[in-house]
Order: sequence, then structure tokens, then C-alpha cells
Amino acid sequence: MTLSSVEEEGAVTDSLEHLLRAKPTAVLIASTTAPARPDDAIGRALVRAGCEIECFLASVEPGSLLLLGYKDPVPIMCAPGSFRPARRSVVDLLLPPLLAGYRVSAWEVGGLGHGGLLV
Repeated sequence: MTLSSVEEEGAVTDSLEHLLRAKPTAVLIASTTAPARPDDAIGRALVRAGCEIECFLASVEPGSLLLLGYKDPVPIMCAPGSFRPARRSVVDLLLPPLLAGYRVSAWEVGGLGHGGLLV
């Protein structure tokens, strides 16, 4: 299922709640703006929809602005600039375990970097 909405907290919350009613395996948010912090529109929408924010930021490029949250067992991932690149991104690294039902932790996302270098 695909939904489109403007990047405003209320609209994203409504879309997210609609998607979550369908009991998806995962939700990917392809935002057009890069979050500067978890309390930007996308992060606030996740919290408003009852999600728990697991982590913000990853030492992987593209995808360093990852925002990963969970609504019960459903992972919700927003990683601006990570859905189209030809090279490996944070989405490529996290999507397989998330789709397998594994709950990726902030600690594991932190371990994606190699000595603090962006991959």
C-alpha cells in the first residue's frame, strides 16, 4: 500500500495511522526534507501516532539522517536520500532484518559505522 501526504505533522500522522490499521510488516517514509532532529514534523507525527522512537542518526551514508521508530512490532523508517541511490544505503542494511520481524536496536544501528567513519 502506498500513501502520499504533505509533510505536515497532522497529515503524516493521519496517513501513518491509516497505514498501521492495515497491519503492515514495515512502513517506509520517503520524505523530501531532511529532519534536523527527531522533533521535526515526521518525528512528531510518529510520536503522535503512538510510536516509540528507537534512534535518530546512523553512521551510514547515504542514510545518516535515519529516523527509526516502532509502533508495537511494526518498524517505521524514514531515511531521506536513501531510497534511490545506486550504492548501499542504510535502507539496504536495515530493511532485511526489519522485514524478517527482527527489532533492530539503536545500539545495532550505531554499530553500522566503522570507527566513526561513514560507510
